[in-house]
Amino acid sequence: MVQPGGFQHLDVGRGGAMTIGQSVWQVTGIKEVDAQLKKFPGTVQKKLTRKAMRKAAKHVVTAAKAMAPKDSGRLGQSIKVRGLKRSRKTAHIVGVRIVTGKDLFKGEYYYGGFVEYGTRYQPARSFLRRAAHQQEDVVLGVFRGVMKEIVAEESYRQTYLA
Repeated sequence: MVQPGGFQHLDVGRGGAMTIGQSVWQVTGIKEVDAQLKKFPGTVQKKLTRKAMRKAAKHVVTAAKAMAPKDSGRLGQSIKVRGLKRSRKTAHIVGVRIVTGKDLFKGEYYYGGFVEYGTRYQPARSFLRRAAHQQEDVVLGVFRGVMKEIVAEESYRQTYLA
């Protein structure tokens, strides 16, 4: 479910966020997975959520690489999935970022941010946000499927292998 506004929120699962540039997909709500996740300690919940988000984000990365400008091809090659930065304020948030190089406007591929958002001299060619919008349903489906699968695996591991 997409809510209108400056940020994009997807109703997909529990306790996490995926950022693409400045768009945020917030994860809340798969009831059957939530019930299973509550059986695990917080660190395991975060680990499982992060794993599912990384797998889902790879579909956006593939689409963004295809949409990135092809001048030298380096910008497309630099698109990666990174973990969200952690801090005391965001300790309860688990998530991933999709960035060019180290981050938008940083590192060797700093110009990815200028291409994405434009400048006063150059119009925006938003390849990351377009890829995110285009892959929204795929990300939702993959996240749900992977989350159910890894929660079932972890339940089995905790029950029979512990």
